[in-house]
Amino acid sequence: MRRFLSLVPFALVAQVSVAHAQPQQGAPSGAAEQYPEPPSGRPVDTTIQTHAGVGSDVAYARAGVVELGGYGSFGAASNFTQLTLAPTVGYFIIDNLQISGLLNFTYVNAAGTDSSYFSALAEPSYHLPFSDRLFGFAGVGIGAGYASGGNVGLAIAPRVGANILVGRSGILTPSVSFTYNTSSVVQTSQGNALTVDSLFGANIGYTVMW
Repeated sequence: MRRFLSLVPFALVAQVSVAHAQPQQGAPSGAAEQYPEPPSGRPVDTTIQTHAGVGSDVAYARAGVVELGGYGSFGAASNFTQLTLAPTVGYFIIDNLQISGLLNFTYVNAAGTDSSYFSALAEPSYHLPFSDRLFGFAGVGIGAGYASGGNVGLAIAPRVGANILVGRSGILTPSVSFTYNTSSVVQTSQGNALTVDSLFGANIGYTVMW
């Protein structure tokens, strides 16, 4: 598994999401796009917000806003194939503070040897508005990871990046992350030995507000 992790230090992925964002009823036809003001210190309201984005008074990172989506990637070379699938969902429990569920499945075939890795993380993250279109964020995902041939282990994945509003309700998210997990194993003459591995990665994602 240590060999598998060393093969994929960098992932450039494009997220694919399903949007449920409709233009606000009554918005004037042909009017210039107006971004809502970023949230700041409003009373807590746990109602799920809909129609967030341009043309609405519901801003990104406001309490109740939901992000739905996921990302996938595929890479191939001589004697090497990699496939990654990762659905995600996020919910802002209060202004600027999001709780996300992150699943990740990665399969690698290198020189005829198959390896796979699965993780399930819960990630709290804080999103700081710099303008009505740009946010910085930092979060830490904590959960479980499983590597083929090994056992379930602890997975911790801090990441930092930016959220850039694109179009009516799209969010471009470049980020860097560092994953630490204890589910990797190596084969020894005495059997399997548990090891600790780490992985640095960078990605560009795209999600849509609900």
